Amino acid sequence: MSQPIILIDEGESPYRIIIPVDAIPSERYAAEELQKYLERISGVKLPIATDDQPMSKYEILLGNNRHMRSLGLQIDLAKLGSEGFLIKTFNNYLVISGGRPRGTLYGVYTLLEEKLGVRWFTPDVEYVPKMKRI
Repeated sequence: MSQPIILIDEGESPYRIIIPVDAIPSERYAAEELQKYLERISGVKLPIATDDQPMSKYEILLGNNRHMRSLGLQIDLAKLGSEGFLIKTFNNYLVISGGRPRGTLYGVYTLLEEKLGVRWFTPDVEYVPKMKRI
């Protein structure tokens, strides 16, 4: 069951963004977009690492990576399709995983829009809220 977690609080965060070591370009881009917008919202730039690094207690897991499997999380990406995704929390972990090629990227944009209030009106006009706690 998903439960609320705190990613960033008062300019600090123990979290990092984890992508598969063999991430496809859209998964790397999803990590970069998440990093960029979280920084614009909170002022905190989370590091991006790959799943061949040792696991930590606080991670945002993107795509289908080894750290998810280490937690026993099995996601049937085939059922999600190429654009489907899932967003859930598990203990201190935030999981955003989707089908290839675009599912994980769409999951990141959905989180930014629906949970954090980012809005894209045109390619040149967007709204990015400021928050001290995410």
